[in-house]
Amino acid sequence: MILLTVRYCVKPGSRDLVLALAKEMQTYARTEDGNIEYLQLPSIENENEMIVIEKWTSPEAVRAHQTSTVYKQFSEARRPYLIEGSMIIQSYRAEETAD
Repeated sequence: MILLTVRYCVKPGSRDLVLALAKEMQTYARTEDGNIEYLQLPSIENENEMIVIEKWTSPEAVRAHQTSTVYKQFSEARRPYLIEGSMIIQSYRAEETAD
């Protein structure tokens, strides 16, 4: 499994707009082949920060997501509201374990 964590900050006053865009992206991503989980969440520590948690079955599934038309449209629509240089993306290979 591939686990991605993404953090980014939006310009003050644009959080609600970005949340609406993020909700649409989340709904779409959850229907994509290879998606296990996809969450876009507002930070409880910083009202301008968003946190994204993605789980995918393979690197190919991640690439398909990131090159999809819907993802590209989301990225372009969100771009004017991002604080430049704030995005941090981390990628991990992970195994899901049961307690």
